[in-house]
Amino acid sequence: MKTIRMLIENRRAGKMLVFIEPEAMDYWLDANEQCELVSESGSADGQFDLWQNDEGITVFPEKGAGYIEVHQDGTVLECGHKRPEDW
Repeated sequence: MKTIRMLIENRRAGKMLVFIEPEAMDYWLDANEQCELVSESGSADGQFDLWQNDEGITVFPEKGAGYIEVHQDGTVLECGHKRPEDW
């Protein structure tokens, strides 16, 4: 197994959505906030596929990557992290 990691930083002025597929989990980052995507891959080619949209990014596991966890400062974040009330 190989661990894949990717640092995500919100460089927008407002909140940014990090949407994880295929589980449909949402995480929201404030301006200048960071998180790290972590996944175990059964393949040396495992990676993340990112799609940018108006609210932020959508992340898909690709080429053998498994379940994606979202970490911040060594802690696994829960789905709905900083979710806006009107979303």
